[in-house]
Amino acid sequence: MRKRHLRIGVLLGGLVCPPQSLAGQHERPFDDCRWGADRTVVIGAVDDQQYGLTAIGQVASLSDLVYVTQPQERLIRVYHDDGRFAGTIGGNGDGPGEFRAIRAIGVLADSIWVVDSRLGRVSYFNSDLHFTSSVTIHSHPSTASRTIIPMGPLSDGSIIGYPTLYAEELEDRDTILTALLRFDRLGQFVDTLVVYEDQHNQRLITDGLAPGLQTYARPPIREQSLRTIVPGGAGLVIVHRPFSSNPAAARYEVVRIGSLGDTLFARQFSYVPRPVTDTHITAWIEEEDFDDQPYVVDHRAYIGELRRVYEIPPHFAPVTQVLGDTNGRTWIRRGARDGMIEWHALDDDGQVVDRICPPPALRLLSIDTQGGWFAETDQFDIPYLVRYEF
Repeated sequence: MRKRHLRIGVLLGGLVCPPQSLAGQHERPFDDCRWGADRTVVIGAVDDQQYGLTAIGQVASLSDLVYVTQPQERLIRVYHDDGRFAGTIGGNGDGPGEFRAIRAIGVLADSIWVVDSRLGRVSYFNSDLHFTSSVTIHSHPSTASRTIIPMGPLSDGSIIGYPTLYAEELEDRDTILTALLRFDRLGQFVDTLVVYEDQHNQRLITDGLAPGLQTYARPPIREQSLRTIVPGGAGLVIVHRPFSSNPAAARYEVVRIGSLGDTLFARQFSYVPRPVTDTHITAWIEEEDFDDQPYVVDHRAYIGELRRVYEIPPHFAPVTQVLGDTNGRTWIRRGARDGMIEWHALDDDGQVVDRICPPPALRLLSIDTQGGWFAETDQFDIPYLVRYEF
């Protein structure tokens, strides 16, 4: 029987069986957090149809091409790895090769795949930038006919997705069961790959609103588990990062799951929490744009409700991003502390084998054994895609 990692239990014939406990692990210390990278390629320009990037979403590389998602434009710009423009993929629409909401991008064999969360489908493109096929994910009775959001395909062509949740289901609940489902090449349900307990600190707000109205709010610090498809479709990685009321026991957990649903490793790491203070909460509230919220009739009462919700997380998330590289390693972005960003690389056993500390202004999008592609903005908030060689 396949092993399926769960935080609270494995579902077998409707029964919940408790999992084996996992001992906390400490990361191997490093004397230095290396950087010393060389800036080798810069992609981006102002008022240039080919090189003028809008908000950069994600990046994937195949052969000598770099694919850059542009969610605002609902297309993908493609460049040679030396920065030369190669073309575009997609555009706004529902037709073959078009997008409504680009959610993720990756590589499978000699194809690029792109997830459209609004259309619920995965589209495939060849190295000539031509659309080849797509798979639309279909609901299943076990999901109560909910919309399924694809994560991406595995190496065998099956697709992992998860059902959407309704706002009222999350109301005043700190945790909820989350299922990752497997679908075949035709988008039909096959089985449930993983079920785990996740954090969902959403609260109902009525105070300060017009009579009869209500809304939902969540803390700016997101607490849900992070998850990503491993490059090449070899499986997926889940990072559980629950808030801890006891700093001495603060841990996050990284789980690597194979394409057959087997747990390859599940390792816990200690960390020092960075507390959320009243100063942070006040700053978040001051960022609220009440002009775009005409349903708020009593700002004082509404702000009080926001403060109640924003006080839920006791500290910032210990991990803020997860990536995989072409060498099979899992990269974990540790939460910023003392002005420094750390990326830790885990090997096939979940051991920390490398660490880099790029400048905080750089957002890592894709990494390999020689370097990585980063997003950065200039003083005028113009986005650029930049290659750094380590």
